[in-house]
Amino acid sequence: FDLRYTGTNNIFGISLYDSSEAFADTETAAALKKAADQLATRGYGILVWEAYRPWHISKLASDLLPKDKKSMLPSPDKGEDRNTGRAVDVSLYDLTSGEAVTMISDFDEVSVRQFPGFTGGTEEQRTLRDLLVSVMTKNGFTQGKEEWWHFTLGDLKGWQHLNIPYGQIK
Repeated sequence: FDLRYTGTNNIFGISLYDSSEAFADTETAAALKKAADQLATRGYGILVWEAYRPWHISKLASDLLPKDKKSMLPSPDKGEDRNTGRAVDVSLYDLTSGEAVTMISDFDEVSVRQFPGFTGGTEEQRTLRDLLVSVMTKNGFTQGKEEWWHFTLGDLKGWQHLNIPYGQIK
């Protein structure tokens, strides 16, 4: 894990969570494990940047963002997929070195590089992004439209947006 909102290495520069654990619903965790197992055969592991996000953290994040970056996050008014426990923000790391691989952009980079269809970067970065997308989608995830690192498992119809603080999750 490299849970970015548990420390200061994020767009806000402050910690948003008191926990260093990532949470997801059971199906999402199982699908993520299958994807990780498939990537391991290629020498990569899944680096989790974020998973379940309580609604109050979505609201706080929205409030903290400068006006010119508000479009980066969904409005917290209706909740978002991260509030269901069925969305994850992920990247890759090298299993041999244990180091994160260099992808097309960093987590929460607000630039054209964040978009899934970005054609810049190096060939290796695009190949790694495409590998991640391929394995995640084969395991039931849909890639987000605005962030190459964002994936949601299945259809969210009928899924409730939750506001359970991390310390109360069992």
